[in-house]
Amino acid sequence: MEKKYNVTRRSFLQKSALVSSLFPFVGCQSLEKKEEQKPLVSFGLITDSHYAERKNNPSDNVNHYDQSLFKMGEAIQVFNQKDLDFVIHLGDFKDQDEKPNKENTIKYLKAIEKEFSNFNGDQYHAIGNHDIDGISKSEFLSLIENTNIDKNKSYYSFDKNNIHFVVLDANYFEDGTNHDKGNFHWEDVHIPKHEQDWLKEDLAQTKYPTIVFIHHTLHPMGEEDGKYYPGEHQEVRKILNNSNKVMMVFQGHYHREYYKNIDGIHYMTMIAQVDYNGPENNSYSIIDVMENGEIQVRGFRRAISKHFTSDK
Repeated sequence: MEKKYNVTRRSFLQKSALVSSLFPFVGCQSLEKKEEQKPLVSFGLITDSHYAERKNNPSDNVNHYDQSLFKMGEAIQVFNQKDLDFVIHLGDFKDQDEKPNKENTIKYLKAIEKEFSNFNGDQYHAIGNHDIDGISKSEFLSLIENTNIDKNKSYYSFDKNNIHFVVLDANYFEDGTNHDKGNFHWEDVHIPKHEQDWLKEDLAQTKYPTIVFIHHTLHPMGEEDGKYYPGEHQEVRKILNNSNKVMMVFQGHYHREYYKNIDGIHYMTMIAQVDYNGPENNSYSIIDVMENGEIQVRGFRRAISKHFTSDK
């Protein structure tokens, strides 16, 4: 099943003159021509694996923590069969025991990272709240690999084939100090001023159209049964919009698919890998950024395929 989301020619071109030069709009195209297009960038995306050797709660039958290792293995096997530029995980990579045990928590992180690192190419992570539920942020960062990124950086950026990618971290207290070893509440998350300042500078320096990754959502969710977004979500969205370079934001945390277009930027929340029993309930995606500016999301298992395109 594929969903299509349109963004007007005007709103897309407003992102920057560079975007329009890199991505010329070709009007109405035949299906054959679309299929022949070569992506500028293709990448694999997974979110909310929550791996732990911990059984799900039978009362909800949703979080199957102990199945995420083989679900990850399937996703990486599929990704390795494709010609991808990189893979990224949007956070909540691992989880912990019902009664936290640091030694086990580290064991779970090492196990899921080992499976993820079987990808034959560049790998990146965003940090989720559960990634620091039993260990510190620095401990988490020391045990994962972000290709060519300093081990101390929890938010960072990189370029691939004339596309700029930004990874944000909302795991902070309001005063800008790190969440640490479970010392936080999942609804009390922030993107502090020092990260906002970095983001402004990073977007000002790049000459490329940009895609952003973050674990938390940058807007309230429709059902609003929890505060999934950082306190500074409006300020951060303003930075993204004012740059005139950001095309799309990929988010996790909510576990369900949710789409919102805000000021011409696509905000797509992806389905969690951990939820529901069996390989048929796995969830992972391949994203193609096409030469004409379209973004195609190819969903596998529970993940739904989506096609973001210009108006004809």
